[in-house]
Amino acid sequence: MRVLLLGAAGSLLGPVVAAALARAGAQVVRGHGTGDPPLHSRHHAGYLAHPPLGDPAALQAFMLAFARENPETVLLPGNDAALLALQPVRHELDRLMPVAAPPPGVTAVALDKTRTMDLAAAVTDGLHPPPTITPENAEDAAARWNGPWPVVVKPRTGTGTEGIRLARDAAELRAAYALVAASYERPLVQMAVQFDIERKFHLFYLFDHTGRLRGWYGQRNLAEQRSMRLGASGRKIPGGVALYWQSWFDEPLLERGRRVMEAAGWRGLGFIEGAFDRRDGRPYMFEINPRIGGTQALSLKQGINFAHDACLVAQSRIPPERLRFATGVRAKRDPFTLLRTRDPRLMLRALDPTCTSSLPRLDDPRPLLQALWRNLPFRRAPAG
Repeated sequence: MRVLLLGAAGSLLGPVVAAALARAGAQVVRGHGTGDPPLHSRHHAGYLAHPPLGDPAALQAFMLAFARENPETVLLPGNDAALLALQPVRHELDRLMPVAAPPPGVTAVALDKTRTMDLAAAVTDGLHPPPTITPENAEDAAARWNGPWPVVVKPRTGTGTEGIRLARDAAELRAAYALVAASYERPLVQMAVQFDIERKFHLFYLFDHTGRLRGWYGQRNLAEQRSMRLGASGRKIPGGVALYWQSWFDEPLLERGRRVMEAAGWRGLGFIEGAFDRRDGRPYMFEINPRIGGTQALSLKQGINFAHDACLVAQSRIPPERLRFATGVRAKRDPFTLLRTRDPRLMLRALDPTCTSSLPRLDDPRPLLQALWRNLPFRRAPAG
């Protein structure tokens, strides 16, 4: 099997994914945008320069031409930017080559948070969608919101924490909405789920090409980065990127998430992010991600190889069943991210030997050395 990794060329997760694919016998080609040098790995069989993800039309034309010449290569998108850039040509691309991502219609639902919330609301005994509105403008947001405070203002498209702001009252909501709407069309306003950090979860799933569940994996967060902004200010508050997490088996919760994924018609790899609200104890869903997760190094290093399994699904092959996994295993972000928090407790965790590292293994030192060079104070790391 030959696999093309597309997107997040500068991410340290990429070499971990490449290692998992290579251990399963795949030849890995690392795609990277023109002018955006990738992290190199001993597990890469080659490199492919392509138009930047920020130029969707050029990337679409390039990938369609590549697919016609390389119909046996499996395309594995590595981030939202790659999925969003290719979404307009996904139907044609899927006819030309195997794509290790959910079908185009399912991907469209996952990348649009309004449709994701509608999906969750329609599922009995699934995960609860937080009350959500899609206002016309900032004034409409303040006038229409009649739910509890605080709220989050977030982009409709994509996943992750980019662009999300918290508002505690109507004045903050107006200001936050105007800021988010300046960069993202018609953002959402949503009840902010109030949770203790260890009650936030990630649920990973793998469905085969017939829609049958073949694997799942649960995690809960133990610490998060300050990446959410408060109101219209530049002040950052905890929320978003996990820094420290643990494998966690909660079968009733996994079954709830499974029902949501099945209702979407899921195929391949995906994961749900959510949390239990401390006010009512109910599990709420924040989003569904149609790709490999940023914290998936833990499961990959435990041998839960959903990266390779997703490629098998793209080829209409049946992957092995993976429904049991070790629980209580902890993992941590790379030391560069932990040091940038400037939180002494989190910085010390970079040295914790009991945690699974998100870094590539020591037998593949080049990505780490490149990342170290890019993170030196006098250098600015290129965009992923």
